[in-house]
Amino acid sequence: MDPTDTGNPGSTLHDLGEAAAKIRDEIRGYLAAENLTPDDREEAQEYEEAVGRWDLPFSTFENTLRDVKLRRCRKRLFPLMGRIHARLLQLVPEFPPLAAFLQQLEQLPVVTDHEHAGHWRQVAQQLDIIVQLLHDAEIICRANVYARPGPGASQPHSSKGKLTKEDRNTIRRIQELATELRGGHPPHKEICDRLDAEKRPLPSSVRWPQRSWCAAYNDAKLQAAVRTWISKAIHKR
Repeated sequence: MDPTDTGNPGSTLHDLGEAAAKIRDEIRGYLAAENLTPDDREEAQEYEEAVGRWDLPFSTFENTLRDVKLRRCRKRLFPLMGRIHARLLQLVPEFPPLAAFLQQLEQLPVVTDHEHAGHWRQVAQQLDIIVQLLHDAEIICRANVYARPGPGASQPHSSKGKLTKEDRNTIRRIQELATELRGGHPPHKEICDRLDAEKRPLPSSVRWPQRSWCAAYNDAKLQAAVRTWISKAIHKR
């Protein structure tokens, strides 16, 4: 059983993100560290085996041990990437906005092409992206699970289709801004800044009718709802 799968989508994505961040931080730590020592007897044994197996004349104790530590990271890394990919695949039918995150995830070699994932610094950079993607996906899942609008509130994906002309114009503008500003994940804050700067009217169905886009985004109680509304608008057809 996968210990990161708690049954709650938001919690599961949070735990997967924490696991990815831990490996990323270890990789960067090993790359930067000096005076490395084995963490345990098993690692010391792996080091001894590596020295006997490689017998490289110019390989130092430090570099050999660093390589052993990074190889141990690798053993945990790629199975974790598989679990992250599988979990997002499972969640997309229930949370359609996650399709965009899944698409971005599948563009990363560390997920789909292990043999060409790049050197370790590139791997760490890809993990930065994955951690951020999981964070944003977690927010969307939690917003949908715990903060669904009441029966009378429509959203961009509402089956009731009660969108005014101004609502549709705002959705179209959000889609334009997402294309213009996108940099690895939906730029929710930047979109809010632009919508307020353009004095775009709030859609009729939002849960923050007395707040501007930015004021609602900066409110911890409303931010998840704002991000969800924007994400759904981005993917509305």
